[in-house]
Amino acid sequence: MLELSAEALREVLLARHDEESGTSRLWLRRVKVIGAFDLEAAHLKPRLRFENCEFPDLVNLAQMRGSALAFTGCRLSRRLHADQLSLSWNLELDRSRLQSGASIAGASIGGFLSLRRSTLQGGATAQPPRPALAVDVTEVGGDVYCGGLHCEGGARFMGAKIGGQLQLNEATFKAQLGDEPAKLPALGADRIQVGGTFFCGSGFEAVGEVRLMGAKVGGQLMLTEATLKATLREDGKLRPALAADAMEIGGDMYCGGISTEGEVRILGAKIGGQLNLHDANLRELDGPDGSPRPSFIADGAEIAGDLYGLNLSSQGEVRMLGAKVGGQMMLNGAKLEISPSPLASRSALDADGVEVSESLFCGDGFVAKGKVRLLGARVGGQLRLVDATLVSQDPSVSALDGDNLTVRGDMLCRGLVAHGPMRLPAARIEGQLSLAETVLRSEAAAPYALNLVAARVDELILAFAEIEGLVDLRNANVRSFWDAVDGGFAGQQPERLRLDGFRYEWLREPLDAASRLRWIAPSQAERHFPGVYAELAEAFRRVGHRGDARKVGIANERRARQDLPRLSPRKLWHDFLWLTVGYGYRNWLALFWVLGVIALGAALFALNEGSFIRTSSDAPPLEPVLYAIDTAVPVLQLGQTRTLAATDCMAWVEMGVALAGYALVAAVVAAAAGVFNRDQV
Repeated sequence: MLELSAEALREVLLARHDEESGTSRLWLRRVKVIGAFDLEAAHLKPRLRFENCEFPDLVNLAQMRGSALAFTGCRLSRRLHADQLSLSWNLELDRSRLQSGASIAGASIGGFLSLRRSTLQGGATAQPPRPALAVDVTEVGGDVYCGGLHCEGGARFMGAKIGGQLQLNEATFKAQLGDEPAKLPALGADRIQVGGTFFCGSGFEAVGEVRLMGAKVGGQLMLTEATLKATLREDGKLRPALAADAMEIGGDMYCGGISTEGEVRILGAKIGGQLNLHDANLRELDGPDGSPRPSFIADGAEIAGDLYGLNLSSQGEVRMLGAKVGGQMMLNGAKLEISPSPLASRSALDADGVEVSESLFCGDGFVAKGKVRLLGARVGGQLRLVDATLVSQDPSVSALDGDNLTVRGDMLCRGLVAHGPMRLPAARIEGQLSLAETVLRSEAAAPYALNLVAARVDELILAFAEIEGLVDLRNANVRSFWDAVDGGFAGQQPERLRLDGFRYEWLREPLDAASRLRWIAPSQAERHFPGVYAELAEAFRRVGHRGDARKVGIANERRARQDLPRLSPRKLWHDFLWLTVGYGYRNWLALFWVLGVIALGAALFALNEGSFIRTSSDAPPLEPVLYAIDTAVPVLQLGQTRTLAATDCMAWVEMGVALAGYALVAAVVAAAAGVFNRDQV
């Protein structure tokens, strides 16, 4: 290898050249430059290219101005200083080895910057620590090519401006050297601006934090099949694998097939296209204190297009509090799991307040081992949990929390298996809520298996394949209720049921009164709720089944009797009304009782005619039947009781017949007057 003095080379480069006949390009191959190669603040007119050269000493290009500069396949033993370098064309460092790194901060490059398949080492252990590659606040008019770059000690692109694309495919960035904690990120690119696409996939690997805080990418951000591994910071705290808070992307963010260990964070990010997490593998890392950390955080993120998480695998919490998705959110086939923890409230998916403009798909093999939270979420289309499996970390804690959830379309849970309570209080489902072939299991310690308290649903379908626990429908409002088919109930009926305040306009399958009374019986086990009977009776009346409505009304009164004290006047009155007029639903019974009383009284009067005396000179002869009618029916005046009087024991019989008649007439009048409100119950 030819050896060349750095001072001689500098003199050649800085010599005056004839603009017409002078050298416009200098190309040195396999040259070893001896001494410090110092071109600080120099102005170079020729384009300079070094190929397979060695620089054992300092290379200083700080504040240099020139047209183009290339170090291809070169070895630089000392750190390359190129801060505030200004080139009208390109800077190339391809296939070079920079043993102490390079600093190109504040540079201005009119063409492209290329570090393809170069190796940069060192820097992070220095005092103060410095990255192996520093491109802070550098402006590049064209593209930046770093494909295959290997950087040990971290790299920084803080505030850099790149007019074209940034290519980091197959690059490797390591934040730390040896076993010491990382002092710097593996890749720090806060506030970077990339006019085109930002490529960090296809073999990209970062051991340490990748920082894109406040970054702006005009095109796409490609992290497809990248590998990101978090490390401990110098203060002992765990760094995220990716920190991209407040990032803005004009196009899509592709993370398909990405593999991460540690937290992926895009708080408040704005993505102009879709966010693709298809086949991604996300794994949480516990902090030094043993506390688990989420694997993915997108709180407040705004995604203009779809969010694809098909077959996503996450060992750690996926959190999207208040995020907005302009298209669909697809998590079909995803596997979300949290590690066992004393914190039973931890969630596998925490999407409280999320807004999805179209549909949210969490079915087709979707598995969540940990709570799924959708508190206050809003879904513009369907919410599909078809063939999904939800397993609460603690069986007494909810598997699904959907308080105040709003779904503009259908919420389909066919084939859903939930190990833990399913909460949907105050939810608003404007389409169909289908729980057909659903399996809901909750422990005895859990207050319920299904909670729909105060929910509003257009059509509710309950056809459980298996149900263990209470189904709470208190104060829910449903336009159409469907729990039966072909004359019988569909699926397993809950053994415990709360229906007080439950309102429904239509029963799709009314069945008969006996079946429906068995259905509401569990809701009356602890105490009587007359409104439950009233709602059922009204539903029967809407479809013209007035006979069934009457049976429900009678059942309501019989259930009310059970809560009355023994031998109380009210209970005796209840029994009397049941026997005489069927609580007002069978007033014709009173006629038979009156006829019976008259017949009995007439028979006794006929056998004891001598016990009657005349009270008037014009009294007619005793007619036992007429006398009994005159006694039992006070509204009739047949002249018998007015002119004849019973004596001895017949006076007591007359009193008994009169009292029985009065009571029966009072019962009929009370029923006719609506005392029992039979049209409402």
